[in-house]
Amino acid sequence: ENFEKALAEAEIIGMDAEEVATNCKNVIPTIYLHLGKEYGVAKELDKAVETLKTAIEKANEFGDEATAAEAETLIPQLYVQDGNEKLNAKDFAGAVAAYEKAIAMDANNAMAWLRLGMASSRTANDEQTVNAFTKAAELGQKANADKQLSSFYLSKANKARQSKNFAQAMEFASQANAVQENATAYKIYAISAVSAKKYAEAVEGLEKYLAMSPNANDANQMKYYAATAYEALGQKDKACGYYKAILTDPQFAEYAKHKVEVDLKCN
Repeated sequence: ENFEKALAEAEIIGMDAEEVATNCKNVIPTIYLHLGKEYGVAKELDKAVETLKTAIEKANEFGDEATAAEAETLIPQLYVQDGNEKLNAKDFAGAVAAYEKAIAMDANNAMAWLRLGMASSRTANDEQTVNAFTKAAELGQKANADKQLSSFYLSKANKARQSKNFAQAMEFASQANAVQENATAYKIYAISAVSAKKYAEAVEGLEKYLAMSPNANDANQMKYYAATAYEALGQKDKACGYYKAILTDPQFAEYAKHKVEVDLKCN
């Protein structure tokens, strides 16, 4: 306030107080900048943003490009920080609002887009979720964004399978793999295909799953599904191969032996 008063008086005096006016103009934007930072540290978000906006206004008025640029960078960072705290507290709607404010000020903020996707995925806004992760990937967060988006589709695939919507489960699992290949997505795709009696699709998913997770705890169960799917497709040799692979498993041994020796008469 004292610097503002000094500047006002110096401007009234004119040339004789030009140096005072210049000094005030150099100091005022940086004071607002530092105050904004202090409010940010104190978690007083509204005051911090308001003060930083004043710093930008004063800096632009007085030709202080560096201070204006720093303040403009800090505001979206504060919104992202606020969003992170809300996300951790499971206030997903509040987190979405905070990240949207950050993006409104910095549309190229990759982290804000990534976090927006994470928050919106918990608010059932699928369109916003996909768009946010896609933007994050475009802006340099591809590895993290692809992982999050694949997991998002995987979660939806699992829920669809549990509700016996097998066609939708297969679609979501395919979308998960299109973003980032995932053994679990292939498993959900395959089991859903078996349940829907889409055996060609089932064996495709099962082969992929077993290639990616040959030592999985449920590998023999997946081999059982593969055997039955190939048998349904009339591919005897493939079916026999998978039935033979589970002959030593106590859960499937008796059934597999009957298939190998009696039903299919495998070589």
